[in-house]
Amino acid sequence: MSPDKNTGPGPDEHWVWRRLRQFWLIIPLVVILFALMASDLGDFVGFENLSSNSCGTDVNQSSISARMYLPLARWALRYTPTPSVAIIYIDPSSDPADLIINTCASRAFLAQLIPALNALSAHVIVIDKYYSANGCAEPDKNAAFLKAVESSKAPIVVGQQTELVSGGSSTSGCLVLTPKLEFSKTSKVHYGILNLDTDDLRVPLRFTVLPSPSGNGSAAAGSPAGAAASPAATPLPADSGDTLPLVAAKQVSPRIESNPAVSKLLARQIDPYTTFLNLPHITALTALCSAEAAPRAPIDGQPGDALCKPWVKPIDDLDGKGLSLDSKIVVVGDISESDMKSFPTNLAPFPPGTRPGVFLQANYVQALLDHRFLMEIPTSVTVGLVVLYVLIVYCLYWAHDAEGRPRLGLEQAGLWSLGVLAAVVAISFLVLVTMSYFTPLWALWGAGVFMVFRYLEATGHHRSMHLMGHLAASHHHPAAHPPGGSSEGHRDGGSEKKH
Repeated sequence: MSPDKNTGPGPDEHWVWRRLRQFWLIIPLVVILFALMASDLGDFVGFENLSSNSCGTDVNQSSISARMYLPLARWALRYTPTPSVAIIYIDPSSDPADLIINTCASRAFLAQLIPALNALSAHVIVIDKYYSANGCAEPDKNAAFLKAVESSKAPIVVGQQTELVSGGSSTSGCLVLTPKLEFSKTSKVHYGILNLDTDDLRVPLRFTVLPSPSGNGSAAAGSPAGAAASPAATPLPADSGDTLPLVAAKQVSPRIESNPAVSKLLARQIDPYTTFLNLPHITALTALCSAEAAPRAPIDGQPGDALCKPWVKPIDDLDGKGLSLDSKIVVVGDISESDMKSFPTNLAPFPPGTRPGVFLQANYVQALLDHRFLMEIPTSVTVGLVVLYVLIVYCLYWAHDAEGRPRLGLEQAGLWSLGVLAAVVAISFLVLVTMSYFTPLWALWGAGVFMVFRYLEATGHHRSMHLMGHLAASHHHPAAHPPGGSSEGHRDGGSEKKH
């Protein structure tokens, strides 16, 4: 039976169309590949339109980032600037234990620490804590704390707490500011949101925040956690969502938002990756005791001079390595189990594999001041390059001469595909090192998966065509000696009778 002329390729059909007819089934597989890439894109980019959260405040990150992006950032950002930020930590292993668990004791201690930091000529004081109006019921300690903060010559940045909007509205998952302790309008106090990115390796810059149901820019007093905002609520001004490190950096560099890199990140709502430095750090008792002269005031009910004896250091060598807080940005925070974050490296005196939030916040401030972070190649450019790579790989397998013969064998096409991918990776690293722009990992692994998939698909098709050729040859060539004798023997016998 002859083949149907309506289904087979025409004799004048170009080889490209023949190949397209053969490989049309690859189209849905490519669609699946890009769907997987798009899914991973939502993990790494941080665009609000790729998240189910309309405010872009909860972008989940893959654990791959901790293993891959930190080494990439270290490779790209190899220089180590002179630190302008120092960490002042309150450690329950050395400081009075109730400074962490007792809110009033903590405020009384900070009422002593803030004047000491001013005496040490700190440039900016950043407190990695938030303060509510009803957090402490002891008026004398509240009054001492307010007086110390409001009389500070150095600007003070304190934390602003938020809560998530609950319910099934379009604003579910957005942030609302909670009630805060109000300081005098004449004081040098500024507020910054304490929230971190869900990936601690990113510098949190700005969150979208909504007005509270009370409409005063913070949640109504006494409102339950997770109180719902109006579904049609208009977000507060952009700078209302500035994070603690961004507000702190603004005190030193007021025009930091006009920096092209920072401006682009804020406009696109992207938190950039950075590296982490071993910033100078001392205990709060070291700072307090070294700044005060004897006789010292009691500290948390204990005699000041007796408690300070092991902690007094020269003010120009507070850590034994020449640390002075003069003109430094000091970030004050606790070392508590509830505030510890997983971190892929170790650094004393913090527990192995973890860092307190104050370590992260201090490093974020330093990174912003140094402009030390990685910018991501625009997504449109990345997607375009991935599509171009896919087309190049197809062309390597589809390239034929005028007679329809392939220019490259399967192994050659596979090796060329691998070579192109290696060139892409090399260019990505070159751009990373020279320009601090990184290629998203989803693009690189997506290209690698496609390369392997295309080679396996071509190999499978080649083998199937080879097998079909063998089957067709067997079908069209019957056995040489069928039953009843060969046709050649009959012809020879007939010719002999004629003679």
